[in-house]
Amino acid sequence: MESGRLDLPLPGGGGTRRRWEALSSLARRDLSLARLCEGHADALAILAELAGPAPATGSRWGV
Repeated sequence: MESGRLDLPLPGGGGTRRRWEALSSLARRDLSLARLCEGHADALAILAELAGPAPATGSRWGV
C-alpha cells in the first residue's frame, strides 16, 4: 500500500501489537481488504525470514 500503512513490524521483533492494530484498523473499515493486506504482510514477513529480495514497489504478494 503506497500510503505506508502496510509497513508493519515483522513478527518476532517486539512490534506485534502495532502490527495487529494496523490490521484491525483496516478490518474495521473493510474486512475483505484487511484479509488481503494480511496475506501481503505475511508474504513480506516470509521473504524477510528467507532473506529474499524485497518486492518491487507497487507489487502485490500473498500467501
